[in-house]
Amino acid sequence: PPYSPVTRPIRSSCTSVDPATSQGLPSHQALLQHDLRVPENLVLNAVDAGDYELIALPLKLIQADASPVRNLERTVSHCDEHF
Repeated sequence: PPYSPVTRPIRSSCTSVDPATSQGLPSHQALLQHDLRVPENLVLNAVDAGDYELIALPLKLIQADASPVRNLERTVSHCDEHF
């Protein structure tokens, strides 16, 4: 799918949704087809419970299909408009 600035991340307690030995990354590809992203190794232990907007700022890497990101969390009010 085309790039969208608004995506839906999924939460996983695993290091990766595919095995480390995977060549084709089928789980990653299936999630991408549904406009879902996998923020792997995201540590949120210091974040209080609540509703947040996750803003992930990736590094611009050449010839890469993934990137480390700087994650920002912004508190979301229940009366805010959602996309």
